Amino acid sequence: SLTALFLRGLKLERLPSWMTNSLFPKLALLDLSKNFIRAIDLHSWTSLQQISLAFNPIEWETIQWCPNMTYRSINLRST
Repeated sequence: SLTALFLRGLKLERLPSWMTNSLFPKLALLDLSKNFIRAIDLHSWTSLQQISLAFNPIEWETIQWCPNMTYRSINLRST
């Protein structure tokens, strides 16, 4: 099962509708840097440990985090 997914620089405005936690239940690293994401819902991504949203026009308040989750790495550089 996939544990790391790099989707940087694809001009994404949101996660694709097919991209769900049930399809990638062991996804631990998600790199969405250099896209056009303004908001994201991560609350169902229970295995996610590292997320990069660097270089996206996103604000902290528009990120819905997984409750009671401790992430190893969160990259919000230049957001």
